[in-house]
Amino acid sequence: MQSVLEAEAVIGGPDHPTSTERVRNREKLRILVAAKMAELRIDAILYPLQRVLPAKAGERDQPERNGVLSHGTGFPAVTFPGGFSEAGETAPIGVPVGAELLGLDYAEPRLLALAYAFDKAAGVRKPPVSVPAL
Repeated sequence: MQSVLEAEAVIGGPDHPTSTERVRNREKLRILVAAKMAELRIDAILYPLQRVLPAKAGERDQPERNGVLSHGTGFPAVTFPGGFSEAGETAPIGVPVGAELLGLDYAEPRLLALAYAFDKAAGVRKPPVSVPAL
């Protein structure tokens, strides 16, 4: 993991030959996302934190992360419990599934309010099966 972080730091550094292009592409993405949100008159974009269930313990990588929209735009996002997958042999109550809300710059109060409202209304939290009832 350390080597991946070090490689990304070099690639993203201001002296790297593609730095200007990367900054330009990030700004294009910011403009496209902001324009689409304005066109649709929405405060936030809701999407699953990842498209596939988490990797099993011991597997090397977690594929298909979705949280890259916030990273790619620099826009704020909040991640919160979105529900559970279907139950299975290795997950008797399912696997927790995260949801993410992305907003425009300075939208943090609105994002937190929306995530809190969802959490209270949906009631998707479940205690682990190993925890006795209180």
